[in-house]
Amino acid sequence: MESNRFNFNQVGKQMPYNVPENFFDRLEENILAQTKEITPVPSAMSCRPLLRIQTIGSALLAIAASLTLFFVLYTHRPDTSNGLACIEQAFNSLNTEDQNFLIETYQDDLFIEEQVNVE
Repeated sequence: MESNRFNFNQVGKQMPYNVPENFFDRLEENILAQTKEITPVPSAMSCRPLLRIQTIGSALLAIAASLTLFFVLYTHRPDTSNGLACIEQAFNSLNTEDQNFLIETYQDDLFIEEQVNVE
């Protein structure tokens, strides 16, 4: 029965890779020589004015959108200045049966008691 497994004993102790002589001694010099030939990439300083304009523009746009949203929502708030008068008017417009139902349902509601006592 033959085995398909790899046998390391058959390989021996030879190094499977070869590099030129003094390769690692000259590696640093070769890398430095190649990097000197590369033209430098423009620094971030040259792109800074455009980036600054985009950042300021985005911030101003966000502020304008926030203010617009605030004023739109603030102007459409219902008028609650008359307090309980509006609620009393709505309650009085109900028929007697509905009024009795509301009184029974919310008779022991603590939140309503607190609101009535505050106003």
